[in-house]
Amino acid sequence: MKKILFLLAVSISAAFMVSCSENDPVVFDDAFVYIADESGASSSVMDWESQNYLSTYYVYLVIPAQNTDITVNYDLIAGDGLKEGVDYKLISSTSSPLAFLAGIYKMPIRIEWLKHGLDPSKDNTMQIVLTSCSNTSVRLGKPGPDSIGKIYTIIKK
Repeated sequence: MKKILFLLAVSISAAFMVSCSENDPVVFDDAFVYIADESGASSSVMDWESQNYLSTYYVYLVIPAQNTDITVNYDLIAGDGLKEGVDYKLISSTSSPLAFLAGIYKMPIRIEWLKHGLDPSKDNTMQIVLTSCSNTSVRLGKPGPDSIGKIYTIIKK
């Protein structure tokens, strides 16, 4: 019986030793800024029948503790099927540039969506595009070749 318990203990120990490995943590040394919605997605669909629906998109600043203010500029690029004041309104308090005061790492962009019929033959998309940052060492979009988060796409259907 003791031999069986000993062999069982050795087997379990060997299994733990083989299965355990140390994963190196992913460390981002670079500072970056990106845009996403509340769920972390980089795109969304808006119902054309939405009336006075306020959407919030967030610009996140990922940087070691900062002691200076940083500004981030962005552009709203609407397709030919969307018109400001008819299909949407940018809330002026969240217009470009966004000021990240020292200790602030998340800023909103708010768009009020208005009910308006769409022409399906036109481009009914809007993109929020990060264009520049006052700190030149801050990258636009997440690290990686695709710079995910530099552009947020909204499709109005």
